[in-house]
Amino acid sequence: GTELGLRKVFALDTKMLGKILGSVSTHSLQLRFGSVAVGSGIIDSLTKSPDVTTVIASINGKMVGFTNICSTKEPEVCEMASLVHQDYQGKKIGKVLLNERNGIAKALGFKHIANLVDKKNRLMINWAPKQPGFISMESYKRDPQWNRVLFSLEHKDIKIQTPALMHPYARPQEEAGEYVEKPKLPTISAEEEA
Repeated sequence: GTELGLRKVFALDTKMLGKILGSVSTHSLQLRFGSVAVGSGIIDSLTKSPDVTTVIASINGKMVGFTNICSTKEPEVCEMASLVHQDYQGKKIGKVLLNERNGIAKALGFKHIANLVDKKNRLMINWAPKQPGFISMESYKRDPQWNRVLFSLEHKDIKIQTPALMHPYARPQEEAGEYVEKPKLPTISAEEEA
């Protein structure tokens, strides 16, 4: 299997973030970040904003995905976005990032996660209400093209794990592109890689 590493983002990760953001369609960027441009605005918010926590997934030092948590004006609600490089989709990396993100959000005191979904994204519109912790889906006040979907982190069927990055020994190295191998994280089996 291949070891999947998780670490917090560094300001030096801008080039790698630009590559992964550039690997997806403009439609995908619009769905996740409300922007079609892979500009410094998205990258700066992921690397420099004090209101955003970003976690990178990497295999052999190569960034393959990330997720972020962003505080909102509602003290118990955070917003999120996730992205896995198209070459690594379908390998459960997104699920690992989702579990890590939920654990960090809960550890930071959030009780709910909200994300924006384009009303044209029928797959997500149909998927979200079937998920554990689903609370509501309503039109986003600032842009009627979007729905705001709200999930509870306190639902009985949502398993919150202590996030790997919250363990005291999970300290990233000083240089971007390196991460600590502890704690042991999920491996991707040969069948999942195929």
